[in-house]
Amino acid sequence: MGCAFCRDGKSQTEDKSETQVQDSKPQDKANPPSIYPPPQKSQIRTKLDEELDLPSVPIIDPVQAFNQCGSLEFFAEIMQHYKEQYSKRTIFTHFQDRNWEQLGLEAHSLKGASANLFILQIQKICLACEKAGKAYHKQLESNQSVTKEEIERVFVLLEILEEAYQRFEKEVNEILRNPPAEFNS
Repeated sequence: MGCAFCRDGKSQTEDKSETQVQDSKPQDKANPPSIYPPPQKSQIRTKLDEELDLPSVPIIDPVQAFNQCGSLEFFAEIMQHYKEQYSKRTIFTHFQDRNWEQLGLEAHSLKGASANLFILQIQKICLACEKAGKAYHKQLESNQSVTKEEIERVFVLLEILEEAYQRFEKEVNEILRNPPAEFNS
């Protein structure tokens, strides 16, 4: 099975002149191949973890989300729709294709949907992806290259996004099994 970021289990890297495809062992979504060796990837991850500060941000604010939806049934329906839309996302394909403009637009769309439903961690991660996509697109438009380090940063952001989505799914399932008292008022 190929990873969430690559087609057919192949990892892509980019240098200043062209995109090169390197074969890698097929990976699952939780452990996609990296462009850089683990120590450098680990440093990027540590820096992003500090910047995003996700532990201080709830995955979802269920009370606000419920207030937005009005009923437990509609909350469940909207969360299911969000999951279906997330599963159709193309942000990983845009990363693979190095289509920074579309990656930024896709991140913007997912950020907005997440904000409307108070899915706060995904909203925050998508903001970082959107900013990177827009910045890298502008770099290319002004004939500047996107560095391997910048590509790896987005790659790690997308890993963090996928991890946050997995936490979101678990939390929503728990909310639906055991709704907070505010859902019954």
